[in-house]
Amino acid sequence: MESIRFLPEYEPIIKQLRYYVDTNNETGLFTYICGQFPVVEQIDTTILQKCTRALAYLKSTVEAYNNFYSKRLIKDPRIRLWTKSENGDMGTTYVDVKVGYHVFIIENGVSLATNGTPLWFKKYNAQLDCIECKDPVKDTLVEVHRNSRGEFPIVVGLAGTIHKFQGDTMDDEAINFNGSRDLNSVYTALSRVKSMNQIVAIEL
Repeated sequence: MESIRFLPEYEPIIKQLRYYVDTNNETGLFTYICGQFPVVEQIDTTILQKCTRALAYLKSTVEAYNNFYSKRLIKDPRIRLWTKSENGDMGTTYVDVKVGYHVFIIENGVSLATNGTPLWFKKYNAQLDCIECKDPVKDTLVEVHRNSRGEFPIVVGLAGTIHKFQGDTMDDEAINFNGSRDLNSVYTALSRVKSMNQIVAIEL
């Protein structure tokens, strides 16, 4: 049952949110959110620095948050992972990562972790030609190998669209609804945490 995930003080809030969604009461839902949650005019860089995840309704907002994340939040040296052909020649495309980056696997069959799994990048293993990541949920080391096109199928991400995180549980998140009135998406985003304290800020 979904409610098992929530701490006792958050359960009645989740139930109330669910009621507004089930009755399609947009006014009631957003009035309730404004009264209960840390709503801000804008999710700025100060807020993003406090987050381990950021959710947004629009892909353009996700890209802006991730651009800030890759350039400003992680100070370690950049590691460039080039594609490779079957005969070992260097390809023309790459993905840039840094130690500690949040990354997502975007393809099955390249790792024990499945498509959509959030990981933390640790290092490139030149001997095995794979990347090593940490699964923060299972607290295990995960190897990610190249796909048939010679790519490491990962994307860097502090941020993601709300639907991408459906089913996940996370800590310290900021949420930007980008003016959306999709009630189910609103509920999905607010139910990704176990406690109200894990929501840093919400931009409606």
